[in-house]
Amino acid sequence: MKYIDKNRLKYFVLGGGSNILLGFNKYKGAVVYMQTKGVEIVEDTPEYETIECAAGVDWDEFVEYTVERGLGGIENMSLIPGTVGASPIQNIGAYGQELKDSFESAKVYLTEEKKTVILKRDECNFDYRDSIFKRELKGKSIIVSVSLKLKRIQN
Repeated sequence: MKYIDKNRLKYFVLGGGSNILLGFNKYKGAVVYMQTKGVEIVEDTPEYETIECAAGVDWDEFVEYTVERGLGGIENMSLIPGTVGASPIQNIGAYGQELKDSFESAKVYLTEEKKTVILKRDECNFDYRDSIFKRELKGKSIIVSVSLKLKRIQN
């Protein structure tokens, strides 16, 4: 982002790229391709785990990881293409589950203020396939990581 700012480049953030089509020589700017990896268990109780996951992690691989750990809350969202960082943007969901139901917070880089903040669930204004990231923060933020609180369904 320092390079982009210094050179006054327009840019867009690319997660998995599963829903993007760019015309040859049409886009004149930088592409920020999220490749950050890492999953950290930040809270572990007999009832649930809170997991922080880097934005560049493949969503379906993350769902598989949580299912293997015996955790519930996002298992119905398996096979949704994209990255973890893209998941809060449109509050992904499937078969009665929505991201907002397990969402705790997101670490977000605010591009205009040039600072990183933590946005809690109620600050993200989730609605059906909608969030603050599609409205007020569209083009003004980059999701760095997402924290989810998932229920333990196996012992």
